[in-house]
Amino acid sequence: MGCEISKSSSTEPGSGNQNNSNCENCKDCQNCSNCKDCNNCQNCESCTSCSGCQNCTNCTDCDGCQNCTGCTDCIEYVI
Repeated sequence: MGCEISKSSSTEPGSGNQNNSNCENCKDCQNCSNCKDCNNCQNCESCTSCSGCQNCTNCTDCDGCQNCTGCTDCIEYVI
């Protein structure tokens, strides 16, 4: 499992992943695309079932998102 990410980043979930693409079951991702079951993502696209996302696009079933666009069934925190 884990993410397809740059050589400078770890592939293990929960290890501060960065610059991900087509991720699954990630945690602390950044600059992700097509994530699933993520946590604390930033600048994501097409995420599913994430928590604590920021600056995301086209997310689904996420919780605690901020500054997201085009989300579906997400709970966005407005500060």
